[in-house]
Amino acid sequence: MDIIKVTEFITRHFGQGTPFVCIPGDASDRQYFRIMPEKEDPRILMWLPPGHDVGVQRFLGRKLASAGLSVPTIQIISDDSQLVVMEDFGASRLKETLLGAPGEEWRIYRQAMAAIPALHPIDCVSLLPYDADAYHRELALFVQWYLPSHLIHPTAQQLDEFSEINARVIQDLMNISPVFVHRDYHAENLFFLPERESIAQIGMIDFQDALLGHPLYDLVSLLTDARRDVDKDMSDALKQQFMLEIGWQKDQFEVAYAQLSFQRNAKILGIFTRLAQRDQKPAYLAFMPRVEAHLLEALQHPGCEPWRAWLCKLKAETRVSLALWDQL
Repeated sequence: MDIIKVTEFITRHFGQGTPFVCIPGDASDRQYFRIMPEKEDPRILMWLPPGHDVGVQRFLGRKLASAGLSVPTIQIISDDSQLVVMEDFGASRLKETLLGAPGEEWRIYRQAMAAIPALHPIDCVSLLPYDADAYHRELALFVQWYLPSHLIHPTAQQLDEFSEINARVIQDLMNISPVFVHRDYHAENLFFLPERESIAQIGMIDFQDALLGHPLYDLVSLLTDARRDVDKDMSDALKQQFMLEIGWQKDQFEVAYAQLSFQRNAKILGIFTRLAQRDQKPAYLAFMPRVEAHLLEALQHPGCEPWRAWLCKLKAETRVSLALWDQL
């Protein structure tokens, strides 16, 4: 990233000497700044690496806004589409908001849950499907990165068995009409905007990787958050409420929820390991115990028994010490 280019861009649009500060980013290559113009509201400046298409974010943002959801309005785009100025939702991210107002957790999470069904009917035929290949690629991260980081290297036969289990579960997960899936619906990508009404009180960012996928996926993302603990009683109540909202049977709901939780958290364990080892971002390792706990909770459900059995067999055959083994 060229900081001189960033400074010149801010000067051209907001005036000489306009202050700006770097904002810690996400796991992507994008970088963010907060611009603080005199006598104007702050803005967010996003820098995109070459090859990234801001058009996708703009298109999806309009779709979400038309459904009554809150997304940052894009205000300025540089000629090369690498610099994007957006509305600033401020210090209202769910994670930070709840640190200052823990008594509001139920109200805020209930509103975040209520916004998910509003995503489902959004018509985006151009979105890629969350298909079998996508599920397989993500589950592969668990055996490609997480297990080897603990000196566990499954044999070709063991990997084949893992893939066969994945294929059977994925087939069940895909036996349902796909809906719009945010794909990263958690407390660091959601904002609480109390001055707005209804589902618009939940602001959303980082939706540019949305896919057409499973109706429960975003609920799993929200309630099995890698970055903060979610109260179990509240989580159970929200799951029950969501199940009634979408009209599913209890058994059908619980099986799919557990399977999606295993899939997502196995993927995250692989991604966070890769971020630490390949991308020199070790801060993500601090979240691993929470993600492992989510994985273990999913494995307690009979719908995830094939994965649990595979891990138990791997444990017996590798004889490598791993804290995760002890709780299977």
